[in-house]
Amino acid sequence: MRTSEPKMCFGACLVTLRQQKGLSQKSLALSAGMDQSYVAGLEAGRRAPPQDRQLLRLCQALHVTEEERHALFLARTLFKLVRGVDQLDPQRAAAMREIASSLGSLSADQVEIVALLASSLAARTLSQGEMNMS
Repeated sequence: MRTSEPKMCFGACLVTLRQQKGLSQKSLALSAGMDQSYVAGLEAGRRAPPQDRQLLRLCQALHVTEEERHALFLARTLFKLVRGVDQLDPQRAAAMREIASSLGSLSADQVEIVALLASSLAARTLSQGEMNMS
C-alpha cells in the first residue's frame, strides 16, 4: 500500500456517500460551510482527510448514519495510521499495513487506540533513526 492510497480511500468513501445522498460537491460544501475546492480535493485524494471538527460538519451535511460516520472516521484513521509507513523499516512497515487492512473489524475505540499506538511507534522509530544518523 502506498501512502497516497489512504487519502484515496477516504476520498472514495466521501464520494460514495455524497452521491448516495444525491448531493453535488457544491451543495455538500455549502451545507458543511466549506469551499467546494476543499471538498473536491478531499474526494480526489489531493487533500489529507480533515480533522474532527470538519469531518463532523461533513457528516452532519451528509446526514449520515452511525455506520456511515464510522466508515468515514475509519478511512481517516487508516490515513493517519499509514501516512509515515514508508519511513519505517520494512518489517514494521509490513506490520502497519497488515494492521491497517484489518481495521474494519475493530470498534471505533479500538481503531483510535491502534492509531495512537501506531503514531507513537512511528515517532519513536523516526527519533531513533535521527539519533543513529548523528
